[in-house]
Amino acid sequence: MEIRTLTWSDFEEWSSLQGSRYAELGSNPELGLYTELQPPSPTDLANYFAGVMAGILENRIVCNVAVDGGRVLGHASIFPVGDHREKRHIGSLGMVVRPEHRGRGIGRRLLSKTLEDCVGKYEIVELTVTSTNAPALRLYRALGFVERGHLPRSFKRGELYLDEIIMSRPVASSR
Repeated sequence: MEIRTLTWSDFEEWSSLQGSRYAELGSNPELGLYTELQPPSPTDLANYFAGVMAGILENRIVCNVAVDGGRVLGHASIFPVGDHREKRHIGSLGMVVRPEHRGRGIGRRLLSKTLEDCVGKYEIVELTVTSTNAPALRLYRALGFVERGHLPRSFKRGELYLDEIIMSRPVASSR
């Protein structure tokens, strides 16, 4: 398995991974990822991917993929929190690993490499995670993330409410 920067040739596999989140919601309603009301269209995915690639080329976004045999098993992306000058030092993490590949250390390797690649781009990385996502919480804590806030009932899917935890860590911190 290789951890490397997202490239244009990853589009099909990356799109498949992005779409898989919506399929997983049926079997895992506690999935702690933000989702739109509808799965993205091919055009939406292409536009989003182009935006990510532009951010990588402009040195604003860090996005790595875990690839094995040409298949994207997961990705981790760190985006600027906003366009405000005062927030440029903070990056926001989004991460997903295909369900069938979780629990194998892919997320740890992927996130470790992505944090390393943030040196010189960001000073702090923040993320949100649902309080029921124990594997993700263990990973984030092991890599030095600290809880900064707890938002009760922040996610609502149907009748299910999930608490959201806000975490952050300095980029230079190493584990």
